[in-house]
Amino acid sequence: MPSRRLFIAVDISEEARRRAADHIDKMRALVDGVRVGWERAEKLHVTLKFLGKVDEADVAHVSDTTASVAAGFAPFRIALAGTGVFPRLKQPRVLWLGINEERVLPKIAADLESRLSVLGFEVEERPFSPHLTIGRIREQQKAKRLAEAHLQSRFEPVEFTVTELVVYESILRPNGSVYGVVSKHPISSPDISLSPR
Repeated sequence: MPSRRLFIAVDISEEARRRAADHIDKMRALVDGVRVGWERAEKLHVTLKFLGKVDEADVAHVSDTTASVAAGFAPFRIALAGTGVFPRLKQPRVLWLGINEERVLPKIAADLESRLSVLGFEVEERPFSPHLTIGRIREQQKAKRLAEAHLQSRFEPVEFTVTELVVYESILRPNGSVYGVVSKHPISSPDISLSPR
């Protein structure tokens, strides 16, 4: 049966995208002889749940579940702020920008995990840690200076409002992956407390 590589995410604002792209350009200029897979600005997003290969027959169920989760929350503000490295400075593999929002995003992620597990999707064992991946380091032994510069750089916070959840398909192509929108789901609860129903 045909399958599609899916994930559920929150998009960032155009201002946040521009600021993140500027930071990537600044970090890219520091690289000399270090292989880094930098994310393109149009692909930047905050992953809530990576599903991997999903049978075509189950894609509609994923979209329906995401719509149901989104409908239980009101629009909310988050901020792109701070810099970080996974897993640690001495072995940098991923450079990221942080997300300042500890109330709503974790609840949405937990709700998605719970409801999608009923459909048979594996539950993520690692704690939810919202972030914006900006680069994947290919040569860790050469990248400590880059990781240090990234961690020491000052990334001024930029706030924006989250109004929808998006189901994306990651399409692998010879020159890298591209993301296609499968479905968008408004965060539409009138509950001003920003808590799920």
